[in-house]
Amino acid sequence: MNDTALEFPLPANLEEMDAAFMTKVLRRSGAISSTNEVISQVEKGVGMTAGYFSAIKKVHCTYKEPTDAPRAFVVKAWPQLEIAPKDSIRAMFIKDIKGYQIPESEFYPRPITHLAAFDADKDQWALVMEDADAYADHKVHENEMTFEEVMTMIPGMVDVAVAWEGCDSGDKAGQLADMGVDFWASAENITNFKALMPGS
Repeated sequence: MNDTALEFPLPANLEEMDAAFMTKVLRRSGAISSTNEVISQVEKGVGMTAGYFSAIKKVHCTYKEPTDAPRAFVVKAWPQLEIAPKDSIRAMFIKDIKGYQIPESEFYPRPITHLAAFDADKDQWALVMEDADAYADHKVHENEMTFEEVMTMIPGMVDVAVAWEGCDSGDKAGQLADMGVDFWASAENITNFKALMPGS
């Protein structure tokens, strides 16, 4: 989902994704009632698994009223340290956020997303999703997948491949072009890669 008509401003950085911001996001998504609010949140980083081209943190929310709403989230915003050209980071964010417009039935399974929005003109970007660690065995660099776990993913990966067969033409091609997705070995991608990885 790419939210373009928000009733509140998007954050300029990760620090602005505080309890007040989370309250607005979760009320808007229907996760909590209009009278409930996030009264505090415990934050921690994500380690070496992500964050090179964005700022990411995990938050655990405490609510004012009793609720069955999720409490653990991963939030993402513009990186404090820009290690890539700004245009390249912007292009990555647009692809990332617009990817949530694609129905899960046609793409990879993913955590429930409460906000996926951006204002490219103002360089404001926000992604708020449930933390997979709260309900699944989340595989990261420090906890690698086994052969058996990889094999269980293959049927789902085949479904995705079938859904995107022929995406170089027709409606799928238009959808990808709107997101700015190009061939992996396109001249633009190779140029960006060489700029980020000299001598590669």
